[in-house]
Amino acid sequence: MLKSHNFCLLKDNKGDNDVEVEINFDKKQPDVVKMVMGGKTAVINKRELYSMTLLIADEIAQEELMPVNKIDVTQFTRSIRLKAEKDIKKGEEIIANVEIEVPTYIRKKFKGLKKPKTKVG
Repeated sequence: MLKSHNFCLLKDNKGDNDVEVEINFDKKQPDVVKMVMGGKTAVINKRELYSMTLLIADEIAQEELMPVNKIDVTQFTRSIRLKAEKDIKKGEEIIANVEIEVPTYIRKKFKGLKKPKTKVG
């Protein structure tokens, strides 16, 4: 995601109403986009634009735009011994195996993003 002030021009197929899109124009409002069309300005929340993107995307593009969290975990099994004092014979041991999953690496990305090709050497 771009952090600095930037803009682009969306060309109108008819040629009448190109749309100027400006992002990061106000540090106090990082979650909005300014759009100018035909001399009229609109300030739109980025979430609205995400909704529009999903609305116009086909099924494959929608799936690629969905955020995916991949968490690599290490699983540990631990035996726990309990000594009962009531309701079970006194002194009887209860052994329970408890499985614990510990996250070792978390990756957040969009499903459709491919791993960048790296050049070695």
